[in-house]
Amino acid sequence: MQTCKQMGIEYIVAPYEADAQLAYMYKSGRADVVITEDSDLIAFGVKKCFYKMDKTGQGFEIDMDQLPLVEEMNFRTFTQEMLLITCILSGCDYLDSIKGIGFKKAHRLVYETGSDIKGLFRRIRREGKHFIPPTYEKTFEKALLTFKF
Repeated sequence: MQTCKQMGIEYIVAPYEADAQLAYMYKSGRADVVITEDSDLIAFGVKKCFYKMDKTGQGFEIDMDQLPLVEEMNFRTFTQEMLLITCILSGCDYLDSIKGIGFKKAHRLVYETGSDIKGLFRRIRREGKHFIPPTYEKTFEKALLTFKF
């Protein structure tokens, strides 16, 4: 807040779980960037975040328009839906990840199966390496709808 004040940048403090509201402000043009500690803003569709800012104003810019340039993982063919599925599968505020599936593994699974959620879970079961809790798929669908709407 001090850095924003010094630079004459108008800001709003949104404590607790204000992710959806911040995303709405961004998408409706009321905010140019969101400064956050929470990567769920990406799942809500915010394309520009300033992430993990410290007291000196240092942090990481996340610009979703630059996502296709990431070399470690291939996002060139990813749609917003595929990114959202990857984010939820790797764990979010609404659903923990399946044990043993982090972001990289979730990315690979979605990259190889696309946005077909039923196919994604069939594949995870077929691989037989991960236990999917009985209510996980239903909760996954709810999380997906929460982020979308």
